[in-house]
Amino acid sequence: MTEEWKPIPGWEGVYEASSLGRIKSLARIVLRGGRPMKVAEKILKPSIHHTGYRRVILTRGGGRSERLVHSVIAETFHGPRPEGLEVRHRNGDKSDNSAANLAYGTSAENKQDILDHGRHPLKNRTHCPAGHELVGDNLVAWELERGHRKCRACACAHSKVHHHRELAPHFQAIADGYYQEFAGVAA
Repeated sequence: MTEEWKPIPGWEGVYEASSLGRIKSLARIVLRGGRPMKVAEKILKPSIHHTGYRRVILTRGGGRSERLVHSVIAETFHGPRPEGLEVRHRNGDKSDNSAANLAYGTSAENKQDILDHGRHPLKNRTHCPAGHELVGDNLVAWELERGHRKCRACACAHSKVHHHRELAPHFQAIADGYYQEFAGVAA
């Protein structure tokens, strides 16, 4: 695949984005301390945002702008983001910021991509926070119909504690009792 470079909208003459998901600063003359200084062209090294997406800092005239790489690439190669849409990674890989992998879509489409690619943090969860296995009779049926896996033992324990507040300190023991009943686990 050939790498194509285009000026980043709003940053023309300063930065360019590539069809392969890279961003570079262009060679230019800048003023530092009132003196002209030559800046060489270089590929930026993105850092990882706490959300797992790659980000870069773009600077010009003393101002700084933190930008997510996938947003910059999408804007450069697919035009301005339509109102209400998000940038989707078609293959589900946050690190693949190639223009061919990015598309604008709804929040629902973006969330479906996460599920389709097996990247939802709860999809592969095997146990609830209380340590009960999320299988068979220990799943809340109506939640399962909606595509969610919820611990039935903990749901029953929450209900019991809600109606009998004095039992709150014994939540784990109550939930474990329900789990033994539902999962057929011997005490």
